[in-house]
Amino acid sequence: MPSSIDNLAGSICLPSPPSPLNPLLHGPLLSTLIRLALPTVVVLFMTTLLSVAETYFVSALGMDAIAAASLVCPS
Repeated sequence: MPSSIDNLAGSICLPSPPSPLNPLLHGPLLSTLIRLALPTVVVLFMTTLLSVAETYFVSALGMDAIAAASLVCPS
C-alpha cells in the first residue's frame, strides 16, 4: 500500500520544466529598444503633423489668431 501512495505522489508532484529566458532581458538590445520606442515615435510624429496643420489653417485668420491659438494650446 505505501508503494502505491509513493507512486501517486510522484506522479502528482512532477518538477516543472525550466522557464524560458525573458526575451526583454536576454534578447538583442537594439531591436528591443526600437520595438518599444516605435509607438511613441509614431504618436509624436502625428502630434507634430496635427500641430502644423492647425497652424496652417489658423494662419488664414491672421497673426492675432495664431497668437491666440498658441496661447490656448501651446505645442
